[in-house]
This record gives sequence, structure tokens and C-alpha cells, in this order.
Amino acid sequence: MDSTKILVKVTPSPSFTTRYNDAGCNTWITKMNNLKTNYYDVKITNYGPVQTHMEATKTRFNTATTGYNARLTDVGSAFTTIIGALEGSLTAVFDPQYGLMSGLNCLLLG
Repeated sequence: MDSTKILVKVTPSPSFTTRYNDAGCNTWITKMNNLKTNYYDVKITNYGPVQTHMEATKTRFNTATTGYNARLTDVGSAFTTIIGALEGSLTAVFDPQYGLMSGLNCLLLG
């Protein structure tokens, strides 16, 4: 279970003393209150800035024309051009009939 979503969406503030008011539960109530104070309350306090930063990053990523998402298309096009140029250069060297290394034993290249 993802406790992050629960802690961010619902701020738990259980009253263990009210809910578990049996005399035999005093030790358990103390431990649960310590767990809430020292673990869950600390996490809740730290989630706010992280969530704000994540929302701002998502907005920057998806912004049209300047966001990273839009720029990935440009990077893909650039790689396609570079790969085409490399293939052309390699063909001129390694083409088995007309390349620079034609006539060499393929075992040398392997």
C-alpha cells in the first residue's frame, strides 16, 4: 500500500486514546502516538515541498515548444540525421564490392 498518497490526501490525526480507551491498551497507545509523531508527522511535513516541485517539473516538461517533451522530438530527428550520415560513411569504407576495404578477408574484420 502506498502510504504517501494517503498521507498527502488525508492528513491523519487519530486520537488513539479516544479510540482505544481500554486499560490494557495504554502501552500500545503510547507507541502508536510516538510512531505518528516521530514518523508520519515528519513525512507529512516533508511531502509538501516535494509535491510542489514535482508539479512544477511536470508543467515544465509538458510546456509546448519549450518543454522537454517537445524537445525530445528534435533530438530524435537529429539522431536520425546523424545515423544516416554515419551509415553513408561506413558504406564507403566497408561495402564488399566498392568500399575501401573490398577484397579483404572478412575474418580480419570479425
